Amino acid sequence: MSKGDILDDLIGGRVSAQQAEQALGEVLDYSLAADVPNELGFSRAEWTAYAYGASLSELASWRRDGWPDRCIVCSNQIEIDRFGWIVIEVMGASRLKHVSCPRN
Repeated sequence: MSKGDILDDLIGGRVSAQQAEQALGEVLDYSLAADVPNELGFSRAEWTAYAYGASLSELASWRRDGWPDRCIVCSNQIEIDRFGWIVIEVMGASRLKHVSCPRN
């Protein structure tokens, strides 16, 4: 598997969501899990969101259109690059929530 940017490939239509998942699986199968962000072009935030359950299609959309930057619970802004957030599923879609949300 060569290095690339799987989310850009997904955005550009060069790979399907299924092909992107397969490429990710191949990298994981080759024991490169610690190097997935480098091998497939994920940012730390993207890789974290994927680990929390965001799909590759959602991540590609967030990269293209902008990340959801409001907590789904309290509506306060989330600073993506500072982390302190998790991904939760709401009505079949991934949304962000503060780890220590003021409304919990």
